[in-house]
Amino acid sequence: MTPGLIELRDFARRYTAAWCSRNPAMVAAFFSDGGSLTVNEGVPAFGRDAITHVALSFMSAFPDLQMTMEDLQLRGDAIEYHWILTGTNAGPEGTGHRVRIRGSEKWRLGEDGLISSSQGNFDATEYRRQLERGMSPDNNNTTREMTIIADIFDNSRIVDNFLSSSFQTESPDFLFRFQAPKPRVLFSSSVTPSTTFGARSTCRPVSL
Repeated sequence: MTPGLIELRDFARRYTAAWCSRNPAMVAAFFSDGGSLTVNEGVPAFGRDAITHVALSFMSAFPDLQMTMEDLQLRGDAIEYHWILTGTNAGPEGTGHRVRIRGSEKWRLGEDGLISSSQGNFDATEYRRQLERGMSPDNNNTTREMTIIADIFDNSRIVDNFLSSSFQTESPDFLFRFQAPKPRVLFSSSVTPSTTFGARSTCRPVSL
């Protein structure tokens, strides 16, 4: 039986945070013992050890990898998890370029409530282009704004205060408000509200 949307969103937020944890085993822990992960119709990775290896390959290639949950959709008995990966290809034999790629995973859950299979897809052509040439100017602007916020709030206590502070939406821009003791800081970002809610999940501790 598929869990309700609230439970699924919580699961997806914690899965997102696992990808940002720099610990590939934390990603694999969201899969059933015999679960599988397939990327762009390639050879499936079966079992947590193989899935850990897949996650490690991305985390090694992008030491500053950040995953953002963009959307979560129910499609019959399948769940579509939409994400944005941002990072610098600074790993072994890396190009040094930053990338920002959108993708998705189609999940099926097992009786244990974990992912029994995940079919992942992203634009491989655009991914290779960004590895070779870097992001487009629009992508750079959005990522720079999010990076400023991440750098300033690189402390779990401050992040928690930030997440509990007031914020408002002004379409199409998302306006961040953070009330610090001194001074008051105001940020604006061109990311969509759904992307921003995904970004909140990357700052929380991961627990299964």
